[in-house]
Amino acid sequence: MQKYMSRPVVKRLALAGSAIALASLVTLAAPAVAKKPKAAPPPVATSAQDALKPFYSGRLADLPRAGALKAWPDAGQRLGRIAIGSCSKETQPVPALRAAAAAKPDLFVYLGDNVYADAVSGEADLPELRQAYRDLAANPDFAAIREAAPIMPAWDDHDYGWNDAGGGFFGKEFAETLFENFWEAPADARSHPGTYYSTINGPVGARVQIIMLDTRFFRSPLKTSEGPGGRGRNYLADNDPASTILGEAQWKWLDEQLAKPAELRFIMSSIQILPREHRFEKWSNFPPERARLSQLLKTRNAKGVVLVSGDRHVAGLYKDPDFGPAAVFEMTASALNRSLRATSDETDSLVLGTLYAPNNFGLIDIDWNRRNLVLAIHDEKGEVQRSQNVSFAELGLS
Repeated sequence: MQKYMSRPVVKRLALAGSAIALASLVTLAAPAVAKKPKAAPPPVATSAQDALKPFYSGRLADLPRAGALKAWPDAGQRLGRIAIGSCSKETQPVPALRAAAAAKPDLFVYLGDNVYADAVSGEADLPELRQAYRDLAANPDFAAIREAAPIMPAWDDHDYGWNDAGGGFFGKEFAETLFENFWEAPADARSHPGTYYSTINGPVGARVQIIMLDTRFFRSPLKTSEGPGGRGRNYLADNDPASTILGEAQWKWLDEQLAKPAELRFIMSSIQILPREHRFEKWSNFPPERARLSQLLKTRNAKGVVLVSGDRHVAGLYKDPDFGPAAVFEMTASALNRSLRATSDETDSLVLGTLYAPNNFGLIDIDWNRRNLVLAIHDEKGEVQRSQNVSFAELGLS
């Protein structure tokens, strides 16, 4: 936990713990002759989140809001086009959002790192995150997509609160409050710890299930090593079956979602699921978790599955013929305005073609009549740079 706690925060929590302990000692030292029942000692905080709850309770007013968000599609609406984006700096122009808006999608999925707001100050009320959300709400390019399409959000590390952070981040519960308030999260997302939720849209025969995973709130610590010559950071495989990405409650929930009837299922994960060979964050850092997801798809005979991810500051398309009961494709769309290079020579045994490094967004087009999907990566001007046609039959749909 202290990996993600600055000295000021640790000091505040330590003082809070000392005050609790002192209050307990005073209560225990009350005279034995007192006839009134002794008051119960105050509860002892068992985590940073417990210790911070009284602090947060007075800071729930004037939380940032995204503005006038469009209502999500009605349950009976058939979806034909879904736009995807991730990794955008809120104080800078995001022309890719305007291009995505011009594509007139039925839905826009904001797949994490929607703002960049690491808690570098160490302040428990996360001023960086609150300000970043306000800046995003005021960004005219964000306003373009907000006015053009309903938005379904997920978070990743930089709108969670710390680079590559997992379940040990001290501010995760208040970060969740900020996320849910800003995005006007649905009731099922607010009903449990973490930000996961799902929807199903469309009539029988054209039902689309969108499953939004939370890969941060419950995730175990990453195993790391220094890169060659001490440069960079490598994440190593953690084969401990007790380590997790989703946590047991979310796994149980995911099993329940996959039991629901749907023709197409888009599983949204902020970090990549299929790729295995790069050194950065991915599901393959926890091989038992990746294998568990694959087995769950097979056990539930979940066909029509497409994985969608962000995070990587590079876009690509992937296919694993054995990940589910039928082939599973993955589209990674990143970054909206945080491209780190002009080209990428990264490879993976599951990649289709080459990766695309400049700023981009993704589009999923569903042709229900021809029973076909097109997964496409568009540049920030809206031009197609990578695409893959996927027949329903390839996804196991007859």
